[in-house]
Order: sequence, then C-alpha cells, then structure tokens
Amino acid sequence: MTLSLTKPEQYNPNSNWSEIIMSNPLLSFERKILNTYGNKVEAFYTDEFFKRPTYSKVNHIVASLKSLEEDLGIKLLKVSEIKEYFLKHIDMCDLTYELSYYLLSQFTNSACLTLDYYNDKEYNDEYLCLYIFSNKRNQEIIDIIWDAYKAFKREISRASGWIRISKDFEGVHH
Repeated sequence: MTLSLTKPEQYNPNSNWSEIIMSNPLLSFERKILNTYGNKVEAFYTDEFFKRPTYSKVNHIVASLKSLEEDLGIKLLKVSEIKEYFLKHIDMCDLTYELSYYLLSQFTNSACLTLDYYNDKEYNDEYLCLYIFSNKRNQEIIDIIWDAYKAFKREISRASGWIRISKDFEGVHH
C-alpha cells in the first residue's frame, strides 16, 4: 500500500486504519503509521495522533528538554515525569520554553530557573512548576511573575495543561 500526501486535507483518518494495525502485530502502532505514510508529519494531525506518543512528539519533547537545559540553563527535576506530562500536553513544550525565556529576560542574568513536576494523586491534580531563584526583592520577583502571566494569558488559557510559576524562597530547588 502506497500513499503519497502533499497536503493535510488529502489525509482521511478513517481510511485503512485496520489494514495498518493488522499488517504486522510485531510493529508498534507508530512504526506502522510511519511505514505506511512515511515521515510526513502533516499526515498525523488527527485525534489518534494526539492520543499516542509518536516519534515526532517524542523528538519534539526531547528537543524541548534539551533546549530548556542547555540553551536556557534551566535545572530539570523529575525529568521522566516531565516527559510524561509533555506527552499528555504536547503544547506545553513550547509554552514552557517561551515562559522560561521571558522570565530569564526579565531578570537579566540574576536568576536561575528550575522546572519541576507536581502530582497530587488524591485530587488527580498534576502540573509543571517553574521555580525562580533570585537575589532580587520578593516584591520585584512577584511583579515579574504576574507580568509573565499577563504576557502569556492567551497561551496559558488555551493550553491543555498548567504551569505554576513561583519564587524559590529558600533556594531548595536551586
């Protein structure tokens, strides 16, 4: 079966799914998709794509974590949990990077950021935590945090997940 796609609208998500899934039981679902459609990411914009970890999503997450750590110097805690969270909320990768970049630009080299993962299983509550460690006065830091929430109000309200920005008052996360 060969299918060439040039535009996303040419893709019919209901066509040949059973043939793909049943073609080889030893292949993972994602590998079957890649074998059938090739590495054309535009073919994956379906509900089925967003429900499963796929190679392009995993690559995006790995690249995002690497950029946060290496490019921005952010300390990552609970990396495997953050990866899992990003798999559930892929849009949070870019939002986390943009928020982090914005915050660091507001502190002009006088802050360190730490990204952590919070999960309260009793209340089924999970989110990312971005901690700021800085020698600036508390009120200045709080003002910068509020400014960040205002600047990214639209992106945060549309995101599938949540990120909390907080001052690391005791330097515990630094």
